[in-house]
Amino acid sequence: MRKKLIYAINQLERIIYEPLFDQGYVDKNHAWDYVSYSFDHFLTHLKEAKKITSKRKVKFLDVGCGLGTKVCLASSFFDSYGIELNSKYYKVAKDVNTPRKFHTYGRYEDRKGADCIFKEDALNFDYNPYDVIYFFRPLSDEALQKQLEQRIFKTCRPGTIIIPIYSQSTFPSYIRHLPTPSKELYIKIKDDQRAQQVNIKVKRLFSGI
Repeated sequence: MRKKLIYAINQLERIIYEPLFDQGYVDKNHAWDYVSYSFDHFLTHLKEAKKITSKRKVKFLDVGCGLGTKVCLASSFFDSYGIELNSKYYKVAKDVNTPRKFHTYGRYEDRKGADCIFKEDALNFDYNPYDVIYFFRPLSDEALQKQLEQRIFKTCRPGTIIIPIYSQSTFPSYIRHLPTPSKELYIKIKDDQRAQQVNIKVKRLFSGI
């Protein structure tokens, strides 16, 4: 069932994305055209992050959220948000993440809710309020991508879990790898003793001890 659902979402993304592609925007803003990361792997990362976090209300952020599908999926685990600079993708992402009430015969009405998609430049965004930050190479220019990553690492608060798919920069000493099964999760911890304690906790969580 999960595989069929993921397949359906991938097909819907492809159908929605293709008419929105704008080569001029991609070239001008040093951005990748929309590339979807594996939903199966993404859900695994979310489950791992959920297991590690101890806060009751966790704020998740997708940096360069594209069509907003992963923000929508993450809302099942966390209080989820996304940032997207491309106007076309931003409008779709907002629509995908608009709360709705469904009625008989498939009709629905939009509900008022807090905006969770922001039209912002990732290079100038404030990452401090978020507890879990995910990104998948939103920028095609390697120097700018490294600049973005360093901004995320520097401005997020200690304890933030980071899911940096295909990171392009060197991790600062205070960004520590977490020994989860997926090997894709990191955490910001400046204190060596605290980092060791977190690693022990994570190993116990995923070893069943």
